[in-house]
Amino acid sequence: MPNNNKENGILEYDKSENKVSVIIPIYNAEKYLSKCIESVLSQTYENIELILVDDGSKDTSLEIMKSYEKKDNRVKILTRENKGQLQTREDGLELSTGEYVTFIDADDWIDSNMIKTMIEIQEDYNADIVRCSYIDEHVEENRHVANKPPFDKVQYISRDNFKELLYPIFINTHQINSIWGQLIRKDLIEKFDLDKKIRIAEDLMFNLKLYQNINNIAFIPNNFYHYRANIESITNRKDVNSIKSKLQNVIKVYSEYYEYIKKWNIESEENKNNVTLRILKETEKCINELYTFKTSKKEKLEVFNYAVELLAENKVQVTDNTLKRYEDKLLIKQYYNLFNIVKYLKFKIPYNVKKLIKNVLIIFNNKNLDNRKI
Repeated sequence: MPNNNKENGILEYDKSENKVSVIIPIYNAEKYLSKCIESVLSQTYENIELILVDDGSKDTSLEIMKSYEKKDNRVKILTRENKGQLQTREDGLELSTGEYVTFIDADDWIDSNMIKTMIEIQEDYNADIVRCSYIDEHVEENRHVANKPPFDKVQYISRDNFKELLYPIFINTHQINSIWGQLIRKDLIEKFDLDKKIRIAEDLMFNLKLYQNINNIAFIPNNFYHYRANIESITNRKDVNSIKSKLQNVIKVYSEYYEYIKKWNIESEENKNNVTLRILKETEKCINELYTFKTSKKEKLEVFNYAVELLAENKVQVTDNTLKRYEDKLLIKQYYNLFNIVKYLKFKIPYNVKKLIKNVLIIFNNKNLDNRKI
């Protein structure tokens, strides 16, 4: 329980338990930051340190941080120029002194018993990582969508079972993409050689490196983490440049799966095909955003062309089986365009790119596209 230090009015806490470092990278988060910080400081597990890393905010975020630093001696603040989340988290790690680490995004929040429960599970199973599930919070719409956890009860997975139980989750779902929602033994986190220019899918890139170091993991089905679906975030911005940026980041990071299934010794044709489908689905999401706002023919052509170049550059492995699994979706306009792109990749005709994309664009603008048969 906290003790009140009468000299400075700051709360002090029992240090007998293992310390947990909570790291929050912050950039212009004034609208949501207080809720996030308070959810951490109100944890039932009290031996924590809260490291707030200001990534060059231009709003009142720093003032909000300082107000909490005055109230609670567990709060530490680090300020620096804007360098993005990967570097911000790394700087927070350097300042941390806990045996365990958890990350939170500044616009999200956590349940009050999250850390206590995770520490208890860690101790019960001697787990390198404890991971919980989450809720998508569409605050503006007053809508809450609980993510279905990969297991409906506590599931301990040792390295002997990674091929069977862990790697398929990585390849086929988004359930362990995020860096948040997990308690991590700090000594397992290295300064990975990560591309700091990546601003989308950087969590997945981090986890792929991190999970190479672990010997076990415990999943718990609790939806402790609350992810705010923020319409203002970079991942939800709608313009041609943002789509191209997403394509570049997403295709680069997801293509690394080809190397990882080799490292994991699961490089079967099925798994290679699943990786390809995963990359194409992520590419497809980016391309489909062209249909959600007004764009010119020239801009559509530009994005299609860019997607093709990136997929080819990252050696996305399109096979007959991949094409076959797309055939049932050909009557949908967006899928049809991507189908043409992957056909190009399969047959690898670089000098024909412009001609193909032109034909795709013609098809795209055909009024009778939805009834077209191949």
